[in-house]
Amino acid sequence: MNGSSAERVRFGPFEADLHTHEIWKFGVKIKLVGQPFELLAILLRKPGELVTREEFRTLLWPSDTFVDFDHGLNAAVNKLGSVERFRGSTKVCRNAAAARV
Repeated sequence: MNGSSAERVRFGPFEADLHTHEIWKFGVKIKLVGQPFELLAILLRKPGELVTREEFRTLLWPSDTFVDFDHGLNAAVNKLGSVERFRGSTKVCRNAAAARV
């Protein structure tokens, strides 16, 4: 695993490299790409903090992008929550589920 330690975050059995967009569980690489990874990265960069839907909108989509924001964010949250390997990490799933409120 390459990357600077400042860009690496460990949580439970997981390690995420926020610079290279890679994630591992017990050293085994997991496939999580696109907005679901970006959503996870936002949550990991703000541990213990509430991230509002508006913050996600600003961080995930440029201001000149026209999308169904609610659908896009909910799809990213669902994808993150459906990754089988995250089921044991209730803290991340709880934080991601809170993003839906």
